[in-house]
Amino acid sequence: MKIIFLDIDGVLNSEMYEASSSKDGYIDLSRVKHIAEIVNATDAKIVLISSLRVDWDKSPELCGDDGKYINKCFAEYGLSIMDKTPYISFFTARRKEIASWLSVHQNEVESFVILDDMDYVSWRKYLSHDLETLQLILFMLEDITPEHDSKLQQLLADLE
Repeated sequence: MKIIFLDIDGVLNSEMYEASSSKDGYIDLSRVKHIAEIVNATDAKIVLISSLRVDWDKSPELCGDDGKYINKCFAEYGLSIMDKTPYISFFTARRKEIASWLSVHQNEVESFVILDDMDYVSWRKYLSHDLETLQLILFMLEDITPEHDSKLQQLLADLE
C-alpha cells in the first residue's frame, strides 16, 4: 500500500489563504483537489500527521469539530483519511510518530511520502549544527590512514 503522510497547516492552507476575506474555513479546497489528484493517480491512502489529528477518529461519530470539518472537506473530492499517526507527546518530533506508525504497518507499506510544511528557523539551526558535526568528522577522519586502521591491517594480513 502507498501512503501519504499528510499535514494540514501549511500544506492545505497558507498565511495568504488565512488572510483572504473570501475563505470559508481554514482548509484551502483548491489544495485538497491537488491531494485528490495525487491519490487518484497513485491509489495512495492518507494518514493524518497534523496536530489536528487529536480531533479526528476513524469512526466519524467520534470526531470532534475539527475532525468533522476535515472529513467534510476531503469528502468534497471523494477522499477519506485511512488513519492517523500516534500522539506520543507534545515534544515528540513528528518523524518519530511517523516511524512509530510505520513500525506497526511495516509489512503493509510499499512506499510513502510525507507532505509537511517546513520550519525554516529550526531547519537552518539544525543544518548549521549538522555542518559543524560533518566538519568535525572529516577532521577526525584525516587521522585514519591505512597504517592506523587495525581492521584493514588484519584484512591485508589475512589476504597474504
